[in-house]
Amino acid sequence: MYTDCAQGHSTVRVSGTNEDEFVKNVQDHLRKVHSGMPLPARADIVKMAKQG
Repeated sequence: MYTDCAQGHSTVRVSGTNEDEFVKNVQDHLRKVHSGMPLPARADIVKMAKQG
């Protein structure tokens, strides 16, 4: 699972080998790079996922 984030920076791929790891990695990215943004709900993060 992965998503590509390019909001306010060069494109960064955030990925995980399973849903739990993906959600954790997206949350970590948001906390580090987009600290002013509220964290989306887990279900919304999962909806961002692409398979591959």
